[in-house]
Amino acid sequence: MTKFKLNPARAMLGILVGCAAVLFGGQLQAQPFDLFGMPRFIVLAPSAIITNTPNTSTAVFSNAPVDIHGYDGVADIIFFATNSPYASGKTIYAYLLGSNDDTNWFNLTNCAVTTSYTYNITNLYLGNINNVATNTYLIPGTITTPTAGTAGFASTYLAPATFNSGGTLLTNVAGGIAILGYPVSDGPRYIQVAYTITGTAPCAFNVGCVMIARKNAGNFFY
Repeated sequence: MTKFKLNPARAMLGILVGCAAVLFGGQLQAQPFDLFGMPRFIVLAPSAIITNTPNTSTAVFSNAPVDIHGYDGVADIIFFATNSPYASGKTIYAYLLGSNDDTNWFNLTNCAVTTSYTYNITNLYLGNINNVATNTYLIPGTITTPTAGTAGFASTYLAPATFNSGGTLLTNVAGGIAILGYPVSDGPRYIQVAYTITGTAPCAFNVGCVMIARKNAGNFFY
């Protein structure tokens, strides 16, 4: 009969590891994907009011640059603009500028623009067909219904947005909300937002921009 010699230190280590697995294993599995805590929310352009002067067809405004080193993947850059007071015939453009040295700036050309869709959702559990919420979604692509005879299938699918935009987007006359997808790890270290207002009538736009990006390492900020 073979005899085994017990190593007390190794046995104790095994007991501790087993206890840790029992205590924390369930908690780790129960944690949902934390979209709020993992990325970082960076104010790319603080909320501000920009105006154009009368009889000026184009007015350009920009903010101070932001250093985005230490981030990976595709960032969401969320723009909002509100025309207040409302002035007809006014349009605002928001676009991104990049720089490697914080001196020489150029338009970014590798952005993707989301598409806005509305969708009605009925809460059938309440037993009231009038309980309908209309959600507005900003989708990274275009919902497409193919021609079955040509494509060979008839299922609706999402055609992804292409990353070939000049970093510009157009909000409607009264303003709006839009999102650009921007691959932060493939671009310059510094970026900033520029706004252009077109039209000759005087107006004021309330604008702002936030970037949501995933940091790769470092401290709380980068």
